[in-house]
Amino acid sequence: MWNMMRSEWYKVLKSKVTWVTLFVFLGMAAIQIMAVAYAKWKGGDWDVILGRNGLSVFSTYPSGTLYFLLVALFVGGIVTSEYTTGTVKQVVSRGVSRTQIVFGQYVALCAAMTVITWIPSMLLMGVYSLAWGFGSIAVARFLLLILGQLVVIWSYVAISMLIGHVTRSGGLSVGINLTILILGTMAASIASMLLEWEWVMEYWLLSLQEKALSLEYGVGVQCKCMLILFALGAACVGGSMLIFQKRDVQ
Repeated sequence: MWNMMRSEWYKVLKSKVTWVTLFVFLGMAAIQIMAVAYAKWKGGDWDVILGRNGLSVFSTYPSGTLYFLLVALFVGGIVTSEYTTGTVKQVVSRGVSRTQIVFGQYVALCAAMTVITWIPSMLLMGVYSLAWGFGSIAVARFLLLILGQLVVIWSYVAISMLIGHVTRSGGLSVGINLTILILGTMAASIASMLLEWEWVMEYWLLSLQEKALSLEYGVGVQCKCMLILFALGAACVGGSMLIFQKRDVQ
């Protein structure tokens, strides 16, 4: 199993998709840093407009539709490339169980996406802390926030991986992810407003990740949302294993 995870990690590192995704995140962080520098230089109302502290920037970094779409591009590109290039046949022929292959792939993708997320988010946290201060938080709550970030990142890696294994197409995989995020949010909002099904919006994917990362909610709400996301991620990993077990890759 360990050798399988190392092999998948090596493939992720070699992939151009990994480095392009990292550069995109760093580019977005650079734009924000320039905005902060301009705000500090100008002063005045900019203190109100961009006056977030380092903690608030770090805590909410892995969230929102754009972030999830970038995760989908990264994971979908890695997973589906093995089907398009035919390398999946070589992986299966190694004599390793398909369950181990999928789990090793999932661990490698989670590790890579965590690093890709934390490099720019920690950079931004440092810059915003110098500009507006870090903020105040208990050590235990900060550790819970870190755990929440991992659950959010890993759960969406699992969702995107499942979609990638189902579609075997990078473009289709991204399209389905985008459709789920946009249409799902619209459907949840409509159901919540017109049908008064408030629980739909409360348990919608973006709402769950917001509460798992927000310091405005209580610890109980945060932990509940983390558990739901963890269960969703586990179900998606299990689905990927089941599909890969039954799939003919010859």
